[in-house]
Amino acid sequence: DVVWVNDPRGGVLAELLLRIREHVQDLFEGSPCKVTVHFPEPLPERNIGPLAKRNLYLIAKEAAHNAYKYSAATEVVLRFTLDGSGFTLELCDNGCGTSSTTSTGGHGLRNMHARAAALGRELQAGPALNGGFRVLLAGPSSTLDL
Repeated sequence: DVVWVNDPRGGVLAELLLRIREHVQDLFEGSPCKVTVHFPEPLPERNIGPLAKRNLYLIAKEAAHNAYKYSAATEVVLRFTLDGSGFTLELCDNGCGTSSTTSTGGHGLRNMHARAAALGRELQAGPALNGGFRVLLAGPSSTLDL
């Protein structure tokens, strides 16, 4: 993963989404938490720039890790959408959540916010509408070219 995520040539969005899905499913395997993935079908075969590939992957990885480690969730939903208005990458859980959008002990949320900023985007991270926690990154499709 380290070599792949740091490849300066970028890659293909479909491959990124497959790696994110695999990581999240592997992380929760054997846990009582159900993981649901909503990705476009077929997966988008568009190119993705190296900065976008690295930061989207690491944001998704950190969001999943935080849900696994801190939420006590029984359900996690991973979602990616891509259409004419742009993209969204979202991970929601139904766990204990938090009212804080900034990290109090670790670096995870701070790092996710910094990664989103590197893409010129603002990360939304906070309590989900029905309880739990939600991490959302959205932007125009051109962000994926970075």
